[in-house]
Amino acid sequence: MLCYTFSGMNERVIRRIGFVADGGDAGGARTHILALLSRLADQGIACYFFSLGEGALSHSVEKLEGVHFTAYPLKSKADPRIFKAIQRWAKEQRLDIIHTHGLKANMYGRLAFYRSSLPLITTYHSHPFYDYQNIFIGLVFTLIDQLSLHRSNRFIAVSYEIATQLERRGVDRDKITIIKNGVDFLAPDEAYEKSSREQLRNEWNLPQDAFVLGSLGRLVKVKGYDEMLRIFSACLKESKQALYLLIIGGGEQEAPLKKLAQDLGIADHLRWVGFQKNPRPYIFACDLMLFSPKSEALGIAILECMNAKRVVVSKKVGGIQELLLDRYNGRILSKQEDLVKAIIALSQNPDQRKALAENGAQMVRRFFTQDRMVEKTALLYRSLKKDRILMTGLPVDNLSMADILPKIERWMYGKSCHQIITINLEMISRSQKDASFLQSIQEAELIIPDGISILKLARWMKEYISEKVAGVELGEELLKMAEKHEWKVFFLGTNEASLQSLRQNLATRFPRLLIAGTHHGFFAEAEEAGIIQAINESGADLLLVGMGAGKQDCLIHRNKKNLKARIAMGVGGSLDLWAGQMKRAPGWALKLNLEWFYRVLSQPRLRLSRFIKTVPDLLRMKKAVQTPLRRILISGYYGYGNIGDETILQTLARDLHALHDACPLQISVLSANPHMTTTLAEVYSSQRFALGALWKELSRANGIISGGGGLIQDVTSRKSPWYYLGIIALARLMGKRVFVYANGIGPLHSSFNRWLSRIILSKATKISVRDEHSQELLRSWGLTKSTLTVDPIFSYQAQEVQDPYPAYRDFIAVSLGPSRETNRKLDIFARCLDELSVKTGKVCVFTPFYGTYDSRFSRKVIELMKQPAYLVDTFLLPEEMFSLLSRASFGVGMRLHFLVFLSRLSKPILPIIYDPKVAALCEQLSLSHAWRKGASEEVMMTQLHAFSLYAQTPVSYQTALKELAERNKLNQEDLEDFVCSLK
Repeated sequence: MLCYTFSGMNERVIRRIGFVADGGDAGGARTHILALLSRLADQGIACYFFSLGEGALSHSVEKLEGVHFTAYPLKSKADPRIFKAIQRWAKEQRLDIIHTHGLKANMYGRLAFYRSSLPLITTYHSHPFYDYQNIFIGLVFTLIDQLSLHRSNRFIAVSYEIATQLERRGVDRDKITIIKNGVDFLAPDEAYEKSSREQLRNEWNLPQDAFVLGSLGRLVKVKGYDEMLRIFSACLKESKQALYLLIIGGGEQEAPLKKLAQDLGIADHLRWVGFQKNPRPYIFACDLMLFSPKSEALGIAILECMNAKRVVVSKKVGGIQELLLDRYNGRILSKQEDLVKAIIALSQNPDQRKALAENGAQMVRRFFTQDRMVEKTALLYRSLKKDRILMTGLPVDNLSMADILPKIERWMYGKSCHQIITINLEMISRSQKDASFLQSIQEAELIIPDGISILKLARWMKEYISEKVAGVELGEELLKMAEKHEWKVFFLGTNEASLQSLRQNLATRFPRLLIAGTHHGFFAEAEEAGIIQAINESGADLLLVGMGAGKQDCLIHRNKKNLKARIAMGVGGSLDLWAGQMKRAPGWALKLNLEWFYRVLSQPRLRLSRFIKTVPDLLRMKKAVQTPLRRILISGYYGYGNIGDETILQTLARDLHALHDACPLQISVLSANPHMTTTLAEVYSSQRFALGALWKELSRANGIISGGGGLIQDVTSRKSPWYYLGIIALARLMGKRVFVYANGIGPLHSSFNRWLSRIILSKATKISVRDEHSQELLRSWGLTKSTLTVDPIFSYQAQEVQDPYPAYRDFIAVSLGPSRETNRKLDIFARCLDELSVKTGKVCVFTPFYGTYDSRFSRKVIELMKQPAYLVDTFLLPEEMFSLLSRASFGVGMRLHFLVFLSRLSKPILPIIYDPKVAALCEQLSLSHAWRKGASEEVMMTQLHAFSLYAQTPVSYQTALKELAERNKLNQEDLEDFVCSLK
């Protein structure tokens, strides 16, 4: 079977991926593997599965169409024959990459391919220690796994939690790719949900009006069901309504858990439904899903519940923090008493349950689908095994012999001539001095790696070449194909005596080979045209030229357009080899990749001098091909649920990723919630207050970006600038370059903070500020090198999302928060907003930009209002808030990024100016109506009435907005300059 796909004249080799896994796996790894095997074909990938023993996973894989299945019946956990069996399987299937899953497969796979050039990927689905119920066995297998870690070329972590564990075990972060687990996203089916709920509640004797908690997972110790039963027992004591717990799953802990339920006196309120192949109907029977694991890599069961639009309450553990953002798509808490309170509160608030559940489904749709997981895995495969690699400016095709031959066969039925070059280190070195030879290589249709040095160069580039394809071996394969398909072959090169021997030897080895003609290689330049004409007149399909590397390839390149042969290849000394004038290296030398050494020994005068000249070239090329990876550390106010700062991070990460091709880079972020930051921003993250992690991130970074927002100010806290300035100072002491990026500087009320800011900011490598007030402040300190840009959010590109709070349309968006000034004006705000609501006939919807702080303040204002008003009482992601505000008529608010969002949406804005950064934006947009600090209620009402008329006309700041968007290009240019300057 030909493993190729076609798109016009272009063709792409299908990757052949070999999966090795325990056939008995029945956990989250099983779901993950089955999703890959069933969907990777759509990504142009052929899957081969080697099953260690039999069980739930192997039986499922056998049923999958298109997956090449091989089962190996393990005689014991230490079966020594397994290694050769895996090696033989990989060779027979011509695999490009080996991908192992699970401790057992990791061990066998790594040992089987210990000396192989095949790249090996290992996926970790959990911490190895928790894979075994027996602690001793867990320790033994964890030790074996640890000792063999170095053999894996790349690691896939199904969560940030697993990635950090791998780092602690000594794995270089450069080798780790986080590809989070996903589920098959299903659109809601209300009729099916309702019927399932009613049917299962009747079947399991659950009252239709009862509040039912559910839990999904294996009944094993690590899942913490003992604590769950205690939490449920406490809920029964606190609740005023009927509560039940539906336990969906089976396992060895079922009996002791049932006994614990009896001891706690809650057995009558539990329903044990056992393992369910399709748990979705059982999830529908529940109102809320509860989880309390001791350890969790990510939690596919939680994703299934979110996918079914059931709100999740979970203990704050491991990778669950990457799925649940508290008060956005569920509740995630550490203490048992807090979990009980959350469950009771949600049981009494169906509207909040619905909002959290909707956000949960949105989270799955955005970040945790199987399609997304498969696409990222396929991308990793392609990055590890590229079709073509650029090596010191020269293309090298990354194809095995099995890939090359079908390609050549198809070319033979075309009309044009295709040139094949087998390239080695000596040829690369020569091409750098010979422009015509360089052009010959660059324009050849196929450039094959011939020489172990090419494979070494690729490894130094962190690229993987399938195998070395010796020119003589490829030439012999072509002769076999020519004999089989009756292609005519012309030999050009060597001397007449060798050509005569060549004909005799080939007649013996390939009796049906059609030799169209031969010609020696010692001819004058003036004779070349006549020889090409003779080749064409001979009717040759295949031209093999043996005139020495460089000369033969340039000859083919010069005449390729005139040649009628469909394949032309330079074969060097192979003609003399086939003629019996030379001997090839013995088998031991070929097997150990020491053919070069044998040639040096057999022809010391000719080969030794070449080898000595080549070694410095190899070392020079090693340095040239090792492209430096720029490691960027971003510092900012991230992980707090502040929509403005999270939007800045998304925009900054997007702009940095866009630079990756020009300047390969790796991004990490300091965050208060690193687990969630890795999900929402899709960048590696570390805890901003963990001193060890902070030191590690600073040590490994090449450059630090103090990223956007009002970081250097002491309005929110006198200590706030100390943190960000401290990072800048420490980075500079460590010799790191620092970019203070698009910051708002000030206000700084403390004289000490002003002095500290002036001293430390003067040491920054580069500074850009988002407004003129900040630039004037820096200039007053004598810092004159700052660049004036704008807030990065002016280039924010919101993704399309399902509309949050769809009932809110044509409303007044309000953004208020606590401050010394606003705390004294609660009643004034309430009266003014009532007046605006009456005057416009629209309701106020409060849209908190700063999480809990704004929500609490907004509730106080709503309680004082007489007109109907509503609060968005769950967090929203930046793109969701953008979508919600797009449905507003206009906005009234004090948060800077609330106002920026409205301006991007061309909405009328009534700003509340209590902060210089808001004042700066009002100046930039020339907003004439505003509520200013210290204004009386009478003045505020006057501005309100004027604004209500203005809000009915098209906005007047479009020209200013375009200028700001244009100025934002400076942010991207500054980022590129900074990143590319790093070493």
